[in-house]
Amino acid sequence: MLSVIIPTLNASKTLPATFASLMTGLIEGMIKEVIISDGGSTDHTIQIAQEAGAVLITNNQQGRGPQLAKAAQIAKSEWLLFLHADTELEQGWHEESRAFIDQQTKNKQSPQAAAFTFALKDKGMMPAALTKIVWARCALFKLPYGDQGLLIHKQTYHEAGGYPPIPIMEDVALIRQL
Repeated sequence: MLSVIIPTLNASKTLPATFASLMTGLIEGMIKEVIISDGGSTDHTIQIAQEAGAVLITNNQQGRGPQLAKAAQIAKSEWLLFLHADTELEQGWHEESRAFIDQQTKNKQSPQAAAFTFALKDKGMMPAALTKIVWARCALFKLPYGDQGLLIHKQTYHEAGGYPPIPIMEDVALIRQL
């Protein structure tokens, strides 16, 4: 049902928590594969990905755009979930995702895309302010950050042109196409 795609570059400190947050989706059988698209890590990222049983691809080009695009080409599932290597999904994410996918499947129009709500673990005024700014950006401009994840049907992803081969702001470019 779902291919999870994670671009990495020296993500050994954050990747284990990202994997841990995916466990409910794996246990429930929602996740068919996890694809790590690595941009040349020199830390233990590749070892962590291999030990977790992820599909590992390497990319000679720097930047998330090319990494995400390459992984999307080999994804086997109908639905794609793009996550950053420092994103931890909250409990219940798989239920919300399944409900969204079921709703889109019933819909006769082309499937839409969805992003998760942005939240920081850090406490204090600055993280709270940033969270409010991201919420406002999403509400006003319908422009989520890549940190929020992107759940999208593979056909919709390709119809929008996929991630462009740019090193940064690839999330903005794809969302604008959608």
